Amino acid sequence: MFSVSGAPYHLVAQRLLWVIVILSAATGCKKDEPQTPAAKPPFANSPFKRAPRCELQEKCKTHGFCTAATTASISLAPRCKVGSDGDCQRSHLCRDLGLCKRKSNQACRAHSNLACAAAAICQQKGHCAFDPKTISCIGCAGSEGCKIEGRCTPSKTGCIAATDKDCAASKACKRGYCRAKSGFCINPKLTTQTCKEAKACPEKGRCTAIEGRCQAKSDEDCRASLACRSLRWNGPCLAQNGICVRDCSKPCRRYGGCRPEGTLCKAPSTDAGCATTPACRLHGYCAARQALCRAATNLHCKESEDCKKFGKCSFDGKEYCQAKTHEECAKSESCVKDGRCLADRGICIRGKSR
Repeated sequence: MFSVSGAPYHLVAQRLLWVIVILSAATGCKKDEPQTPAAKPPFANSPFKRAPRCELQEKCKTHGFCTAATTASISLAPRCKVGSDGDCQRSHLCRDLGLCKRKSNQACRAHSNLACAAAAICQQKGHCAFDPKTISCIGCAGSEGCKIEGRCTPSKTGCIAATDKDCAASKACKRGYCRAKSGFCINPKLTTQTCKEAKACPEKGRCTAIEGRCQAKSDEDCRASLACRSLRWNGPCLAQNGICVRDCSKPCRRYGGCRPEGTLCKAPSTDAGCATTPACRLHGYCAARQALCRAATNLHCKESEDCKKFGKCSFDGKEYCQAKTHEECAKSESCVKDGRCLADRGICIRGKSR
């Protein structure tokens, strides 16, 4: 029997075999263990990796959280807030509850009888009157309009004076407005001179006696009124249906907001309605999107004036039209007139393709 260093060969071989088994047990079994995930790059989970598109979030549609809120703390992810009256107006809060004006970063509020009357809560529950104390829409019978002007009965158009009884119980009756006609308490003996001397003339432009009421008859009376000159109107005023309303000619062209409701310019709530607005013809904004008219297809953009004039013929996949290719710019009027023949970041810029 051979030996190695005085030990029999078969014992040495046996010891070597045990060493190999032990080493295999210590290292080889790790093949079946789950592999450690590769290390993520720095800041992979950072909340600021990408700011949220607030206008696409559900809370924009329901509560008006449509504007990205900035924060100085890197520990907090960017959040969405109510950034403007427009955020409120495009939300369900405005449509359903009449909460169409921004109150704070986190809330919208009611602000006018017109907004309350246009909301679903008016038709469903009769809450058609604005209450300045609670800044919400309330029932007609408990409103100031009922106590002062006899508008105590809810209707499709808001709170109205439906009967002589509504008028008789109001403060207006003490001034001769005791008969109900067309939803209002009227005074058959009223004169235009009386209207001009009343507060409603300088404050609201209602300076002319028409059918027993002081009403706004001319745009001049509206433009001279305090209500029109107040910043809250955000633009010129027009006389319409006896009251002063906002001139919606510019909002009508910009986003389809063609229907004046006091200080607001409302856009249609359906695609068919948006298709009839100047915003559709001019910019391709032919689809109703969250209380605004916006583009929704390439066809909307291609049939617009912006396509013909500025090369904005492609839908950007969100809500606007853009100049996507050099070819679109080359076919536009801006290429012929101003040499804007190249597409760059959604618009046509000066230059020609080689």
